[in-house]
Amino acid sequence: MYSLKDSLKKSLKGLGLEKKIREKRTVYLWDKLRSGELINHTQGSYFKNGILFVTVSSPVWSQQLMFLKHDLIRKINQELGGNFLKDVRFQSGVIERNLEDKELNEEKWVQIPLNEEELEEIEETSSLVREEAVREKLKSFLVKGKKLRKLREKQGWKVCSLCFCLYPPKEKKCPYCSTEKEVKKILFSDPWLDFHACSEKIPGLEKKEFEEIKENIVSDLKEKLKVVLDPQLLKSLNQEKVKRWLNLAQIYIILRTGLDLLAIDREIIYTVLGSDLANIFYDLRTKFKEGV
Repeated sequence: MYSLKDSLKKSLKGLGLEKKIREKRTVYLWDKLRSGELINHTQGSYFKNGILFVTVSSPVWSQQLMFLKHDLIRKINQELGGNFLKDVRFQSGVIERNLEDKELNEEKWVQIPLNEEELEEIEETSSLVREEAVREKLKSFLVKGKKLRKLREKQGWKVCSLCFCLYPPKEKKCPYCSTEKEVKKILFSDPWLDFHACSEKIPGLEKKEFEEIKENIVSDLKEKLKVVLDPQLLKSLNQEKVKRWLNLAQIYIILRTGLDLLAIDREIIYTVLGSDLANIFYDLRTKFKEGV
C-alpha cells in the first residue's frame, strides 16, 4: 500500500515535476546540512545535470571544502533517497549574510494574486491526480511556484531565452545555461575543437563540465539522426531538411572521432553511424547533390 509520500512522488513523476522539485531540494539540503563556519562562507546556488553549484566567500574556502565534499554529497543523497548528486562545484561570490531576512522577503509571495486563467491551469494540472490528499499538496506546490515566479518578475528577475527560467538581475547571463549555451555554440560551429581550445574561449570552463556537455550533444544528435530510420519520415524530407540532416550527421561524426572532416573516410562513417544510417547518409548525399 502506497504512503502519501509515495503517491505524491509517483504523481509528480507522471506530471514531469519530480526533477524540478529535486533540483530545488538539493540546493535547500546544502544550506540545511551546513554548520559552523560553513554557514557564513557557503551558500547553495543551483543544481543542474547532477552537479550542485555552491557560492563560497573566497578561493581559500573552495580548497578547504574539497576535503568535505564527498561526505556532504553522501549526506545529501541519503536525504534525496538516491544517487542524484554527482558532484559539487564551488564558485567565489557574495554570501547573503542574513538568510532570515531573505526568507521573510520571499514570504511576500503569499500576497501575490493569481488571475483566473492561472488558477484554471493549476486546477487542470492537479486534477490529473486521483488521490485527494496528494492532489491538494500538488496544488499548493503549483500555486507557490506560480506566485514566486510573479514576485520575482516584479523584483526585476530576468527570463532566460534558452531555458525560460528566471535568474537574479545581478547576473549578466542565466547561470543555468550560459556555459552550456556557449559550449554548444562553439562545438556546432567547430566540432573538432577539444577542451583546451574551448577553455581558451570560455574562461572558467572545467574539463568534466565540457565532457558532460559534449556527451549530451552527442546523445541528442544521435536521437535526431535516427528519425530517418522511419520510412515515412524519410520520404517527407525536402531539400532543406536533407541538408540539415547531413550537416548534423557530419557534426556527430566529428564529435565522436575528433577528426577534421577531410580526414573522415567511408570506413569511419560506417563505423560511427552504423550500416543503416550510413547507407541513408550516402543515399541522401547523392540525392542532395543531384537536387532531387
